[in-house]
Amino acid sequence: MLGAAQFETIHAAWRIRGALVLACPGLVLPPLEVRAERVGLPLEVTAESGPWRRIRDPDGAQTWMHAQNLDTRRTAYLEHAATLRQIGHDDARAVAYLAPGVVGALTGCQGEWRRIAVGGRVGWVKSRDLWGADACNGL
Repeated sequence: MLGAAQFETIHAAWRIRGALVLACPGLVLPPLEVRAERVGLPLEVTAESGPWRRIRDPDGAQTWMHAQNLDTRRTAYLEHAATLRQIGHDDARAVAYLAPGVVGALTGCQGEWRRIAVGGRVGWVKSRDLWGADACNGL
């Protein structure tokens, strides 16, 4: 098993609704719970043990989940209300106004701006308003 000091955090998303999560990797102990999170909710993978991944969600909760329940696509979670802009600039035209809790597909980075797709609209949001969009690796 790789410890947190040896593991580079990677990003993933919740793949299925109603996934089994555990306090530790493996199926020996009873499950911690079955969590019915939203499909696409961004997660940080902070460790792995065989097919198991330790994940952290936007609320900071950490648990273990089987890799088959994770999606490798990048998503981002709106921590604060934000304006989705046509281009990555404060004065750019507003495409939409996004409420906290919105999840969108993360598709690009440009400095402090992140390109996301939400409900058929595509635009740019500042990274400070998003969870799961601090790093641009894998985009």
